[in-house]
Amino acid sequence: DASNTMVLGNASVTVIRPGSDGGAALGSSAFTYEKVFCDANRQTLAADKTIAAGDPFWHNLDPGGANRNVDLPAEVKGMTFVIANRGGANTLAVRDDSGVTTLVTLAGDEAALVGSDGTGWIVLYGRAATIT
Repeated sequence: DASNTMVLGNASVTVIRPGSDGGAALGSSAFTYEKVFCDANRQTLAADKTIAAGDPFWHNLDPGGANRNVDLPAEVKGMTFVIANRGGANTLAVRDDSGVTTLVTLAGDEAALVGSDGTGWIVLYGRAATIT
């Protein structure tokens, strides 16, 4: 059932689903819970980065000595990414797939969770200096 499925980067996972007896209460033995492990990307950038729809959920990026842009893929409902700036003095500007609209600018040691509703990208959570 798509109502209990999340898209985490390149993986669609069912987090909670009803058991065989159709139980309706959380905590009931009728529900099963699944651990979710997602791929991660740790990278030092030499240029701007474009994230593809099939890329890992987690991007731990070092800007590599310059301010960089990180462009998201085309919107897919439920798609989410975590983008972290593990660098020092330089920023990461996280932009939508147009490459024009900046969603969040991350200084060193800041991160944001971004998600799509299928028509656009929004910042779901962020520890950021500038959120626009």
